[in-house]
Amino acid sequence: GFTIGGGAGQRQVPDDSGIFVTSVTANGPVHKDQRLRIGDKIVEINNTEVIDELLSQAQSLLVPNKDQKLCLVVHRQVPDEDLVILKTSGAKLGITIGGGTEKGEQVIPGDSSIYVQSIAWNSKAALDEDGRILPGDKILEINGKSLRRVRHFDAK
Repeated sequence: GFTIGGGAGQRQVPDDSGIFVTSVTANGPVHKDQRLRIGDKIVEINNTEVIDELLSQAQSLLVPNKDQKLCLVVHRQVPDEDLVILKTSGAKLGITIGGGTEKGEQVIPGDSSIYVQSIAWNSKAALDEDGRILPGDKILEINGKSLRRVRHFDAK
């Protein structure tokens, strides 16, 4: 259980056509294993490099032959700072978010935090923040209002 997004022509991150983990299925094997996380960039699938590949090609590699284990090589961006984004009222940042306290909203099972799921290619978030906002980033607050323990609807 997990889904991927991005790839050549379908970027999840500005200036990066890599394949990224976009969700993890609650209580599935990937969730229980806890090594793969939302926002991880998949570099290889079973010894096949997937840098600049089409999403469909990467998806086909995720279906191993019978009795074959899935082997992934991933790159994880480690956040090193809190980022403050300024936007005017009514302006859109160009990000989609996931998470929340309601059943079925959680991006990471057991974690009700709000996360960036994707970034529009030519958006304020992509252009003004120089790639510092990435899928998988946790959003702590908006306009001084904490996003800890809120419903997804209230975070929008």
